[in-house]
Amino acid sequence: HKMIDVVDHTFRTNLFLKNRYALALRLDPAVFNPNDALAEGSGNGQADWASPFGVFFVHGRRFNGFHVRFRDIARGGMRLVTPPTEEQLSIESARHFDECYGL
Repeated sequence: HKMIDVVDHTFRTNLFLKNRYALALRLDPAVFNPNDALAEGSGNGQADWASPFGVFFVHGRRFNGFHVRFRDIARGGMRLVTPPTEEQLSIESARHFDECYGL
C-alpha cells in the first residue's frame, strides 16, 4: 500500500504536462516520518525526526532525485542518483531520502 499512500499524499505533480522531461512530485513530508504508521519500515528510526517543509521527488529516464527543504525558501539543490546499473540504482535508492534529509 506504500504507492497508494504516496499518491494520496502528493500535493502537486507535473504528470499532466505535455513534453515533460521527468515526473516530479511534491509530497507530504508525513509519508516519510519514521514515527508514523505510514512510514513504518522506512529505515530512518529517528525518534527526534523533524518534519521538513517540503519534499520533492523527481524520476527521469536515467535518474531519481530528492530535494528536502526545511524552510519555504531553501538554498542548495537536488540530490540526483545516476548509477550505471539497475542493481546499483536499487541500492542507492533505498537510502536516497535518508541521505537528503541529513544534508
